[in-house]
Amino acid sequence: MSKKVTQSNKTYQIRPSFKDKFRPAEAKEKIEKILREKLKNAQYSSSELPQWTREIADQTKSELKALGKDKRYKYLVQVIIGHNSGQGVRVGSRCFWDEDTDDCTYVTYMNDSIFCLVVAFAVYLY
Repeated sequence: MSKKVTQSNKTYQIRPSFKDKFRPAEAKEKIEKILREKLKNAQYSSSELPQWTREIADQTKSELKALGKDKRYKYLVQVIIGHNSGQGVRVGSRCFWDEDTDDCTYVTYMNDSIFCLVVAFAVYLY
């Protein structure tokens, strides 16, 4: 009497499929729309900055999740808003990630009163 061996359909996919990869251009469009809607008539007000940054970050994260990419992607959103008085601003970041699956995008917005920088990171968890 011999036992019949069947092959299991279970597989472990380490990387997202091509269609489920994070696309910076898609995310950039969504973030630009959010910033235009939130800040189109905004004037610098230090009392409102915490609320604006929180709302922009939360809405950006929701929009990124709504893109429908692989569920293992985790999104980190950084929002910087400041008074636009002609100064320069430098922002840097360092990351240790997989170039094949992880990516980021950034959007800047400026008007006469404020500047805003949104950086969104998409990190694929194995």
